[in-house]
Amino acid sequence: MTYEAPGVEYYSLNITDGEGCRKFYETIIEKYGRIDILVNNAGITRDAMTRKMTDEMWDLVIDVDLKGIFNLTRYIGPQMEAKGSGAIVNISSVVGEYGNIGQARSKGIDIQADYKQAWASGLWASARANFTYSTGKYDVYEEPTYPESYRQHAGRSIRQTWGYIAERLFVDDEDAANSPSQAAFGSQYGGGDIKYTDVNGDGVITNADMVPIGYPTSPEIIYGFGVSLGHKGFDFSVFFQGLGRESFWIDATSAYSTKYNKYGTAPFVNNGQLLKAYSDSHWSEDNRDIYALYPRYSAYENHNNTQVSTWWMRDGSFVRLKQMEFGYTLPQKLTNKIHIDNLRVYFQGNNLLCWSKFKLWDPELAGEGFNYPIQRTFNIGVNVTFK
Repeated sequence: MTYEAPGVEYYSLNITDGEGCRKFYETIIEKYGRIDILVNNAGITRDAMTRKMTDEMWDLVIDVDLKGIFNLTRYIGPQMEAKGSGAIVNISSVVGEYGNIGQARSKGIDIQADYKQAWASGLWASARANFTYSTGKYDVYEEPTYPESYRQHAGRSIRQTWGYIAERLFVDDEDAANSPSQAAFGSQYGGGDIKYTDVNGDGVITNADMVPIGYPTSPEIIYGFGVSLGHKGFDFSVFFQGLGRESFWIDATSAYSTKYNKYGTAPFVNNGQLLKAYSDSHWSEDNRDIYALYPRYSAYENHNNTQVSTWWMRDGSFVRLKQMEFGYTLPQKLTNKIHIDNLRVYFQGNNLLCWSKFKLWDPELAGEGFNYPIQRTFNIGVNVTFK
């Protein structure tokens, strides 16, 4: 079936065999030399091959065996006006291929300053600071036009996260029953589970209620500064580093991460450990704290409580005392006697202090609380230069 718009032909078919798909491709490629634009329903998946045609849905079904056979490209042409509300979407949603069909831009600023000064008394000082601000956003993003404008990616940060607005925990089962349905998450829920906001007001909590939350997942601000001082052989230096405008989400699942060789922070499931912070602040029948850190305990993973939401969102900004060093260089009149040109002893500390709103673990670990922690180290050393 073909729908036409000015300058563009829109093809749609619903077939269930790979050979039919190949014949369709051969016809289009023979006519145009390539596939310019293909229209399919935005939600189509590879297992939707038996979906029926309707006047308001044009499903292009492609056999998964065709992946990589054709060089699929897309021409952005005038929108079709003939029928309903079909969406022109990226064909990669069906065949798993990718193409440059969106537009994004980045901008930022990088500043570095240095200062050095020496005085006749033998005192000297130096300082250095750097500051980087970088942000990027989508100008064009391949997606349907949603009824809810907050779901659109265009105009948003490239690293923006969408999630649910968590209001509180349900007081009890009656409270849950009298609230918008959250059954779409696939787990039983009730008292002590997270209550989400029905943003679009349709009476059910679905992905249509996910809104942009938090800062980007990559910091927009990175900075560092340090000072060094010295006088008559003694020297002291200190260096700080930090970042800002970054959010992360605590991994509240029980899922196993091959990257970090660990499970999420959900206790009990998969023999998961119970964090002391969860033990100290969680909802229970005896303590119905609707703002406790952790929802009610469960022997299985409750998907209602593991959704990306403001409940698990945290501010990732921090300032760290990265390094501090104190040293002393022996006078040359002493080192010359032992045929050494220069001898300096020093004491050095790394990752000594960190200031952050997040207190559960080192904020540089982000949401992965069971990752190997950032190490605080101390070193004593000697620098020797022989003649």
